[in-house]
Amino acid sequence: MVRKLERKGNEMKKILFVASECVPFIKTGGLADVVGSLPKCFDKKEYDVRVIIPKYACMADKYTKNLRYITNFHIQMNTGSQYVGLFETEYDGIKIYFIDSEYYFGGMTPYGDMGYDIPKFAFFSKAVLSSLPVLDFRPDILHCHDWQTGLIPVLLKDIYYGSEFYRGIKTIMTIHNLKFQGVWNIDYVRELSGLMPYHFTSDKLEAYGDANFLKGGIVYADKVTTVSETYANEIKESFYGEGLDGVLRSRDNDLIGICNGIDYDEYNPSTDKYLKYKFDSDEHLKNVFLSHFLTIYEYFQYSNKADVPSIFGNHFLHSSVSGNMINKIVPIIIAQITNTNHAKIESKQELSSDSFIVKPH
Repeated sequence: MVRKLERKGNEMKKILFVASECVPFIKTGGLADVVGSLPKCFDKKEYDVRVIIPKYACMADKYTKNLRYITNFHIQMNTGSQYVGLFETEYDGIKIYFIDSEYYFGGMTPYGDMGYDIPKFAFFSKAVLSSLPVLDFRPDILHCHDWQTGLIPVLLKDIYYGSEFYRGIKTIMTIHNLKFQGVWNIDYVRELSGLMPYHFTSDKLEAYGDANFLKGGIVYADKVTTVSETYANEIKESFYGEGLDGVLRSRDNDLIGICNGIDYDEYNPSTDKYLKYKFDSDEHLKNVFLSHFLTIYEYFQYSNKADVPSIFGNHFLHSSVSGNMINKIVPIIIAQITNTNHAKIESKQELSSDSFIVKPH
């Protein structure tokens, strides 16, 4: 069970989400959805929740043109003194901060080769921590997301702990996808981070001879969370653990699975502009689901596009799955929705085993 944060008197709890992406500003996957939608779900009377992400050069002009410049300062990196610009905006009632650096965030995509991303997010981690006193915002919790922010719990408890400002700040490390860990050679990461050699041992940042950003976050964070209870249990096993199952088992008492939700404003079935058939009740849903299902079914049945993935439930159908399997599944689903005789529907569906194009995922 996740305990509610306790407030000191009437003081609001302060939480800063730190991530490499956030909707609507920049998105490559589900991480952006979580970071963009979860903060606004907090009770604003009790929690002051803010977000900080990189200011990528590839962000759309419609977002960057509305950012307000705050200030700038410099931090020391292995390449010398580096400029850090601070910008802000407000979106859905949440204050969003942006770390600016043309040197690190000037590419045409938010991510590139690991050789570029490792120094980029080492800089980002240092810049985020260094920006807090400048912003006059001392969070009770730094909520770090994925390997790109994995150095933050480490740096906070080492280099930055010497300052009174940082003492007592807690960290949460959330794993959205364990497969991506931020791995590079130890000597270079030591040079980038400024961390001492004793941090790069098998019980800390070292993993299989290299430095591992995500492992550092897992080891040093006060709590570790994942996107579901099932995933939290799975990643403690060798099959799903991506080589980090041992360290995750060692944090078992602090590892929590919290199921991802959805943004009910963004994904409202009665107003969603991307839905061909809208609905707002359970009875309406049955008819609409059938309409959607048949629309997708017909699309796949008559489509010659090989670049379209076939999706049923929560599963991608791989190229090894034959059309015969789909032919068996579809009539059953339609029968369950409509409470109609299965055999009758199946006999009316003149289905060929070649009627679907399936793409490997």
